Amino acid sequence: MWERFLAAMRIIHARIGSNDNIGMSMGRLLAGAGFREIQVRVVLSAPSTVGWRRFGMLVSAMADTGVALFPGQFDQKLARAVKRWACDRAGLIKKDPFLCSAIANGTKP
Repeated sequence: MWERFLAAMRIIHARIGSNDNIGMSMGRLLAGAGFREIQVRVVLSAPSTVGWRRFGMLVSAMADTGVALFPGQFDQKLARAVKRWACDRAGLIKKDPFLCSAIANGTKP
């Protein structure tokens, strides 16, 4: 399930001109939009760092967002399967998957 989720996310990144290296992507996207003094901090989320419940909620929210914004790349069937997978406490703790996200800020001249 995790591999299917990541594959769908990579397709979405490609569609919007990004990639799964979120730290580099965020900086380029903000620079392209005219922002300066850009700061990007990468955040690692995993069951071992934020807890299995929070990690499951994050993955579920990303699946919902994928369906809402990119229904052609992230279908509802996959979102439902991801949500069931994200509720499996033992599986999440054992596999300890991770997601990288970024917090970015900048100023517009």
